[in-house]
Amino acid sequence: PLVETPAAADAGSRSDRCLSIAEMADRDRDFERNRAQLESPDICMTKKTFREGSLPWTLQIIQNKAKPGNYFWFVPHDNENAAFDTAAYGVRKFGGTVVAVETGGNRNNHAQDPNRNFDAGSTSPQKCREQVAPSPLFTTNVLEFLHDDMTVIALHSNTPDGGISMRSPLGGNRHFPAHVPFPSRSPD
Repeated sequence: PLVETPAAADAGSRSDRCLSIAEMADRDRDFERNRAQLESPDICMTKKTFREGSLPWTLQIIQNKAKPGNYFWFVPHDNENAAFDTAAYGVRKFGGTVVAVETGGNRNNHAQDPNRNFDAGSTSPQKCREQVAPSPLFTTNVLEFLHDDMTVIALHSNTPDGGISMRSPLGGNRHFPAHVPFPSRSPD
């Protein structure tokens, strides 16, 4: 397993070899739950850790070596199990790379929502109003795995009583409901 010194943790580190499920140090057991999808000779799992300001970050990376291009799957919220499960299935079946934020099963990394932590750069006046601090390292480390020819798929789960629904899109958003309803509690 990867052993970090305090200096290495600040600078960041990345495993240089494919890791086992046990070595992924996944506190909420996403990898164990998806063992059937992830224990394949085509799948390579690594992790990247770094510190930005006061926040420690761990990114879990899953790559399909047999189908490396195609898709960039992003799972920002570690408490959304269906999103992670979909990414594990998707990368195995369709290929590409998954970047999942590990926060021990919590939605946020301390006070920061990972989904609202992308930095537009020091010369940009744009900043998400829910962004705690500038995040050039987070942005660079997540987007390092995105290449021009990849389709971006950001995955989220929503509880049945959640405030977001495909039937009532948020202002300024366009919805794309399923052509054929799924047999589930959220059929769209």
